[in-house]
Amino acid sequence: MMKTNDLDQGRWPIRVAVIICVHIAVTGKSQIQLYEKELADGQIKLYADNTDPVPYTIKLKLQLKNMVPGCAPGQAFVIPGKAKTHELTTLKAGKGKFAYHVQYESTKGINTGHHHDDNYVYDLPVSQPIKIIQGYGGRFSHADKKALDFGIKEGSNVLAAREGIVLETKGDGQHNCLEKGCEKEGNYIKILHADGSVASYYHLQYKGIGVNVGDPIKKGQVIGRTGNTGFSSEPHLHFEVYSLYDGNKKFHSCHFDLGPKKIISGDQLKPKN
Repeated sequence: MMKTNDLDQGRWPIRVAVIICVHIAVTGKSQIQLYEKELADGQIKLYADNTDPVPYTIKLKLQLKNMVPGCAPGQAFVIPGKAKTHELTTLKAGKGKFAYHVQYESTKGINTGHHHDDNYVYDLPVSQPIKIIQGYGGRFSHADKKALDFGIKEGSNVLAAREGIVLETKGDGQHNCLEKGCEKEGNYIKILHADGSVASYYHLQYKGIGVNVGDPIKKGQVIGRTGNTGFSSEPHLHFEVYSLYDGNKKFHSCHFDLGPKKIISGDQLKPKN
């Protein structure tokens, strides 16, 4: 979006560019639209619309001449799902000519810090009894993450380990292999939690997604079916919880309810020899 004003009146155009964060997978284009409204006394109010049913985080990059922003440098703004005319900040001009050039980067979900409620107790994402084939820090593919692989037959129910809203899904992958590039075939569901963290449920069955983006999810709800898609050697469910800050993932250790009065840390869930 570009607005052209009369330079003789001291108002230069605003240019808004979308920069998709490259640190995480974002499907499709950003659904955020930024625009401005000129107020009295040389004030420019910035607003955002979000056409998606899930929140986005944006960070502004301002280039100003003879103007003062009403926000801190690099401040992040969370735009709620389906928000219209969401107020961001005000740019205030001094006397004489002024100019403003606005860019922003957008990330689907919450990208404001590595937030996670470490006291939260998750349900297991599959029914018991469970078989762990790879745990936190596993050498095969978990060396750099806290993730759990539950060995389970294809077509089993995937259960929401925590309540939230559906952030992203993919269900059109049909193949598995252990070669570079196989990751793109992996089907998944991502659920955004109240604290801004995200649970990812990976390697789901082809067309094994039982929810839609934006759906509210209850703890224990059946959300999909297990499969063997993407970078995978056998049917299983990959489960991880992470949060984002400046596009960088931090993986969180979780506690799980295994049944009456038995709570266990994810670090203790390891393959049996």
